[in-house]
Amino acid sequence: PCMSATNIMSRKPTPYTSVSNYNSSNEAHSDNIEQEGDGESAAGFSLCDDEEEYSELDDSRLPIPGRESHTCDLDQFDIYVNKIRRYKRHNSEPTFHEGLWKFIRSELENAKPIGYEELPDATAVAPKGPEDNEAFIKKMSAIGNVNPIHPNLISGSSGVPLKQVMTELLYATKAGMMSLKLTPDCRRCGSMVCVLDQAGKLPKGAYCEGCKYYNLLDSTSKIKIIFVLSNDVLYALAENFTCQPSKASLAATKVFAIVPATFSGSGFRYSIGCGKKKIAPALPAGRYKMHCPAARTENYLVVKRDASAKDKPIVLPFHVSDYVCRKANRKCKTLHAAHGKIHMDVWTDTKSFFVLWIQEDLDDETIHHLPRAERKPFTSLITLMRNETFQLLFSNDTEMILARALSQMTSMEEKEEEPEHSNKMRKLDDGLVCRDCA
Repeated sequence: PCMSATNIMSRKPTPYTSVSNYNSSNEAHSDNIEQEGDGESAAGFSLCDDEEEYSELDDSRLPIPGRESHTCDLDQFDIYVNKIRRYKRHNSEPTFHEGLWKFIRSELENAKPIGYEELPDATAVAPKGPEDNEAFIKKMSAIGNVNPIHPNLISGSSGVPLKQVMTELLYATKAGMMSLKLTPDCRRCGSMVCVLDQAGKLPKGAYCEGCKYYNLLDSTSKIKIIFVLSNDVLYALAENFTCQPSKASLAATKVFAIVPATFSGSGFRYSIGCGKKKIAPALPAGRYKMHCPAARTENYLVVKRDASAKDKPIVLPFHVSDYVCRKANRKCKTLHAAHGKIHMDVWTDTKSFFVLWIQEDLDDETIHHLPRAERKPFTSLITLMRNETFQLLFSNDTEMILARALSQMTSMEEKEEEPEHSNKMRKLDDGLVCRDCA
């Protein structure tokens, strides 16, 4: 097998040409936006049989004509499973587990279109209401076990032992069905900080792709592994994985709506405090935070006054690419509205689904911090390195790169975050293993 550094979920946005065109005489308009600069993206890490095959899958992670985001191709899934079934395994490895693949297939069956259709006119918007939004959120939740795949979570949900799950997922990686990602866990939001770059090096520190918090990357206990299904199996447009919001963050939420990308470039309308498909009450006067970790946007919304019964709705055009914020410690753009009755017309022109997330203007720690008690457990890099199938399939190509990355770490972290075993690693004939377990 070969190794290639690719960039699946962290792609710079390439906006479509879409010009807003509004003619309604019954609606007021507002486009007062304060603007700032641009930023950088991180690279990815993958293992597969064929580098060209995988690169093609990576490049195809674009809007597809007539295809709704977060939908699957079960026929293609079955083709991959048959390929995995035919692989000859070592006598000491677990045999092919039909039950796990039936479980994953049953999860993917939830990835069906729910009516977020594209329009032929790139300047047009399709109105969406609370029922539409709830249906999309429900779909995303239903496929949460497989987008992305956390081995320990899929093990707990399916009842298949973790060792067996790891074996199946690694053979699926070899087959090109999915890619393996190694990423440190953000201390603040619990999302992915970054992934290994092409040189196989982890920096001493990095800003989280989701919440922009600076993380010191000084311990192997912070590195988790996930598996991402290829685009021809699960078509899910995303620039980045979403953060898991805390209970405190959800309590500060005023509007939360999913806005997928479309091939034609058409958008969707969400109405706040107005319209037949009102998704939320009118916003009171004040400043609000808007944040989308999936598309990496960050901006403010200022509502100048409370809306009156006589006020006509304001149309706010929102092109997602205008608000992408890749650098930390920079001023965000501000969107202004005369009052709180708003038709938010959103064009997700970043090849990524977008979360229209409007929250109270609280401090970053309250909005972004995910307490440890609310975090889901993850599968560690140590578990991967000690896995027999990984050593048999990939260790010859990856041991040097991972060893180089691990050698930069000091394994120093707060006492309460120390794992049960020491994080210091040493090289043995069968790969990198925990020193205390060797």
